Amino acid sequence: MALAIQVFASGSSANASLIRIGNDVVLLDAGGISWRSLSKHIRRGGIAPGDISAILISHLHADHLGSAGRTLSRKHRVPLYTHRENLSLLEPDGMNLVPFDNEAFTVGSASHILPFEVPHDAAAVTCGFSLFSNGLKLTVATDLGCFEPGMERPFRNSDIIMLESNHDKELLQGCCRLTHETKTRIGSAVGHLSNVQAADALVRILDASDRLPKLILLAHLSADRNSPELALGTTTSALANAGYADARVEVAPRSGCSPTFRVDESGSLTLLE
Repeated sequence: MALAIQVFASGSSANASLIRIGNDVVLLDAGGISWRSLSKHIRRGGIAPGDISAILISHLHADHLGSAGRTLSRKHRVPLYTHRENLSLLEPDGMNLVPFDNEAFTVGSASHILPFEVPHDAAAVTCGFSLFSNGLKLTVATDLGCFEPGMERPFRNSDIIMLESNHDKELLQGCCRLTHETKTRIGSAVGHLSNVQAADALVRILDASDRLPKLILLAHLSADRNSPELALGTTTSALANAGYADARVEVAPRSGCSPTFRVDESGSLTLLE
């Protein structure tokens, strides 16, 4: 058994990631990407769209749930999981909708998922998720405005962490095409994590953990208010200063597929192109 993730897109315009955990395959978010592209990416990994165990939707912004996710659920009857408080805002449209609350639930054969609420300005509820199977754990949160006290708990002792590192504060404030109101929203406690906030959150997570994760993925980078180099440099510097220089950190691509990052039961990390 193994745990693996491949990012198809992660940014302000599109988000979709394929997670293999044990015998199950979970699609995390599916917005801002065409059905043609999504199905091509899924099949390229040797998986038929109908073999997806579940679609997990973190929140209802269009870059996380769009036509591709709706088509996958409707056409292939793949269960689409969303928080119960989001249901009233969704048109069923033939989708196989499954609500969850704030308790752990099971998808597929034996994969356990623990949702947790995060502060973001989407309608109703935005969630992060911890996914468990056979002693392996992946935790993800890609849209959140602040890392509240105690939020490190669901991330503790994860084998893979995927966390938002959306913007550089100086680039955000200097971005001429954004209004003052938009800049304020992005930088607010219900907007998006800056590079510095993400780095600080990761130090808190590792301080609370008994071991290093095998991989940290920085996600949801802005196209014009951040860069992979800035995000990576901010986090690796903060981790090194806190004594975690050995932590492996990668940046999820805004578009185009990442490698498949795979952790086996022995704890070994491999990259599959």
